[in-house]
Amino acid sequence: MGGGCGPEPSELDLSVARDNLAATTITCPDGKSYALFGGGYDGSYFNDVDVFECCDGTITRTQTLQLQNARDRLAATTITCPDGKSYALFGGGYSDDGINFTYYNDVDVFECCDVTNDIQYKTTLRLSSGRSDLAATTFTDCCNKEYALFGGGFDGNNVSTVDLFDCTYIS
Repeated sequence: MGGGCGPEPSELDLSVARDNLAATTITCPDGKSYALFGGGYDGSYFNDVDVFECCDGTITRTQTLQLQNARDRLAATTITCPDGKSYALFGGGYSDDGINFTYYNDVDVFECCDVTNDIQYKTTLRLSSGRSDLAATTFTDCCNKEYALFGGGFDGNNVSTVDLFDCTYIS
C-alpha cells in the first residue's frame, strides 16, 4: 500500500487504555500538526492528554500532558486565532467517586509552545455550568473570527446551553 504522502496506517497506543475520551488536533505556527486525546475512564477517571505527532513518516505518542481534573464524557475542539496560533480546548466532563457525581465546567486549553514547538497546557476557562456528554465544534463567523462552541450535555437533566469562546478568552 501507500505510494502517497504521509505514514502508513498502523496501530498506536494511548498511555492508558480507556473509553469516553475526547480528541482534537492542533497545528503549530511551523505547520506541524498534533493529535490530542484527553480524559477517559477504565475503572477510574483519567486526566491524561496523549499527544501524537508525525515525524519522518512515523506517527508516535510523544507526550502525555494533564487535564486539570480527571474526567470522562468530555468534548474537544480547536480554534485558530488571527496571529496564527491554534488552541485545543477540552471541555466539560464527569466523574463519580461512588458517593458524589461531579459535572465539570472546566475547559482546559492547550497550545503549541513558540520556543520548542511541542504542546503545553495554557489555561482553564469555564463553561456556564458543569455538564457531561456535551458536543464541541468550531465556527467561523462572517468576519472570519473563530469560536469554540460547547453545546448541550447532561447535568442530571438535559442542557440546552451553548457556550462560546474566542481568542480573547485565551490570550
